[in-house]
Amino acid sequence: MLKVESRLGRGMLKLIKTVKMRKVPTVFLESTVSSKAQREVAKFTGSRFGGAFYVHSLSDKNGLAATLLELQRHIVRLIQKGSFGEK
Repeated sequence: MLKVESRLGRGMLKLIKTVKMRKVPTVFLESTVSSKAQREVAKFTGSRFGGAFYVHSLSDKNGLAATLLELQRHIVRLIQKGSFGEK
């Protein structure tokens, strides 16, 4: 455990413990941050990685959330996929 602890840090270990304890099926992230940490949480807890929410901004015009309506559809699809999809 010491090797994993030094690699992940205390904050990550606390998050992993919480996700496991609460049996969170899917973890998501905000589009403005790296997915690396959430992918690690999913890996260590057995949760799914659900993808990125565009929370404070839209994507570019060719992206998944170029308009407010597309943003809302994208979020709903991520939640559906995260809730019922495969790992």
